[in-house]
Amino acid sequence: FEGAPAHDLLGQNNGCRRVGYIFSVEPGVQYKLKKSFLYFFLGIPIDRASIETVPDQRSKQITGQYTITAGHFSKALVYIGYSFMFK
Repeated sequence: FEGAPAHDLLGQNNGCRRVGYIFSVEPGVQYKLKKSFLYFFLGIPIDRASIETVPDQRSKQITGQYTITAGHFSKALVYIGYSFMFK
């Protein structure tokens, strides 16, 4: 689960950013070599949603119309990597 809230914990909320959340599962495989690993994970979204930004909320107060700034989420994420130990 990851996301970006519309309101900051500290500071101002004036920025225009893509806010929302996404919940994904990430099945994958790891292969151990002598002192290293190869890995592959595939992130598959289960639930995702864009939410109102602060500018959207201000626009709604002025115009009376509910709008959400377009946000985009990928259909899948692919993680491929290699890690090794120093010794």
